[in-house]
Amino acid sequence: MHDQIVEEIAPFLTQSEISFYYKRARLRVPLPEGFGEIEIGNLDDSNDDIVGLVDTMWHTHGDVLMLEEGGLSRANAIHCFLTRLFNGEFSLVEEYSGDALVDRTIVDDIESLRKYVPEDRHIVKRFGVECFARLILVRHFDTNLFNSSR
Repeated sequence: MHDQIVEEIAPFLTQSEISFYYKRARLRVPLPEGFGEIEIGNLDDSNDDIVGLVDTMWHTHGDVLMLEEGGLSRANAIHCFLTRLFNGEFSLVEEYSGDALVDRTIVDDIESLRKYVPEDRHIVKRFGVECFARLILVRHFDTNLFNSSR
């Protein structure tokens, strides 16, 4: 049995052609560039939903996204967030100490994030508007290469 929010959002993701799979009662969405996965589900037995980046502290909640998206339903707001993420409106960022990866996060303003990164660390943007344009070109090329009518 899947969490209620999972049942509500799965049709939106299918319609938008956003890949996902089920893990236990929750839903997981693989992110671009091998960045990781978003996990969506109910938080305990409450009426609260969580949208989290697996194996990191980064997360948000359905009610927060509802407010940010102008009062949409939780499922619509989460779908809108994921659509915007896949359209490159958010940056997928890795934080390093030397060569060691210490954190991954999702931000809408990478310059604001830079203010909080300790001096002995650096950040690398893995996906966002500029990266999205490259991904579309690669997907277009791959589609034409493997699905040509020649």
